[in-house]
Amino acid sequence: MAAFEQLVEELERSHREAQERMSDPSVYNDHREAAEVGRRLKELEQPTKVAREWRQIRGDLEAAYERICQVCSTGILSQVLPTLAEAASRDPELATVHKDFVSRRRRHLVAALERAAERGELRPGLDLSIVADLVAGPMFYKKLVHHERPDDAYAKVLLDLVLTAIT
Repeated sequence: MAAFEQLVEELERSHREAQERMSDPSVYNDHREAAEVGRRLKELEQPTKVAREWRQIRGDLEAAYERICQVCSTGILSQVLPTLAEAASRDPELATVHKDFVSRRRRHLVAALERAAERGELRPGLDLSIVADLVAGPMFYKKLVHHERPDDAYAKVLLDLVLTAIT
């Protein structure tokens, strides 16, 4: 059980780091300024794609992808993730712990998406839960099914695809 407790402790630390990254005021301030430039460009009837590149949701999703890459590539979680996912499908107690852990991590991504929707950065009517799945799903699919570590280049391609789909 000590190994499991160590895993939970590592996951909690990882979760706190992700929270800090997603709520870093300097990240949001930089992207707010960029979003303002984007809005001005749009008002001047510049191409929509140029304005889209500067929106705050891009920075939020970049931070999410960075964190997912880290989770899938380094630390104890990357080593036990396949086993943990499989074991949670067979052990109801572990499934509850796993579901709670995933829910707490996912909450920050959904909150970032909700803020983007409130700012008008997302297409109206999107199911943000499905968007969160769209963001994280391919990364974990690559790790768990293909047994490959998603890297920054893969995350960049996904980021561009997701932004095209939701904005």
